[in-house]
Amino acid sequence: MDTPGMISQDFSVLHPDAADKLCSSWLPDFADKILAFAKRDGRQMDLLNLDNMSADTKGTMALKILPQIIPPSVYKIGNKTFQPTIEEARTSFIDVQPSGTNMVQYLLKQREERPFPFVLELGVGGQFFVVVNGEALEEQTLLKAVDVCFKSFFCFDTHFPKQCALAWEFLQQVVYEMPGSENSTIRFLRASIYAAED
Repeated sequence: MDTPGMISQDFSVLHPDAADKLCSSWLPDFADKILAFAKRDGRQMDLLNLDNMSADTKGTMALKILPQIIPPSVYKIGNKTFQPTIEEARTSFIDVQPSGTNMVQYLLKQREERPFPFVLELGVGGQFFVVVNGEALEEQTLLKAVDVCFKSFFCFDTHFPKQCALAWEFLQQVVYEMPGSENSTIRFLRASIYAAED
């Protein structure tokens, strides 16, 4: 954790064919398709001016709405059944906090509440971090933070959080092209974003 780039380096050893997939393909291949699907599906009504957005803005917005267009599924822990909300899915994937957030207090609290890696954005478009076990690793862009966060699940042999597991599984199976147990929601989204090309 103390060595910059170690998570990406370890992931490259474990999965060399998938190592650069998100950073090299998100903007040219996926961001526009995700946004077009969200607009068509009516779940993201503020996407009306896609033509006026920069490629980086589109890429960021597509990442942020991924948990919204792949709604969380019901899961069980013991005998209890849970149905995460869209908001829980979004904050488990990318937690946006105000720029003046006290990081020491925030990280202490998150260490208890979130025993899984996640992305933290301080201020909209401000600083980006991957939070792993109460430690924040700063990244230059949201895309890079999501990439490192994804890789940390494999490097630390950790399961995706149930609140946003489908968003991570979509990235794993469709973007990184790594095998997984693909469900009907991911198959539907994959078919829908590619059908828009026809």
